[in-house]
Amino acid sequence: FQGVWEIKDDRLYLIEFSSDSFELLCKLPILADWYTGKAMVATGKIKDSSSWDIETYETEMHLTIENGLVVKTINIKND
Repeated sequence: FQGVWEIKDDRLYLIEFSSDSFELLCKLPILADWYTGKAMVATGKIKDSSSWDIETYETEMHLTIENGLVVKTINIKND
């Protein structure tokens, strides 16, 4: 399956879902209140790329999410 996520008003939502094997039984968007963990979002231009296709962006947002709510945000500038 494949999903598209969005953070809006400090909440994590599943906004698109596709699968050959599964069908959602509810309407989108869905608040992802089952998710607790960390997420990293790369922003800005690509500063560097390795032979392993690992890209370094100008900035990163490190998000701490608890039950679908963003409780902490750290912005990191990759100099």
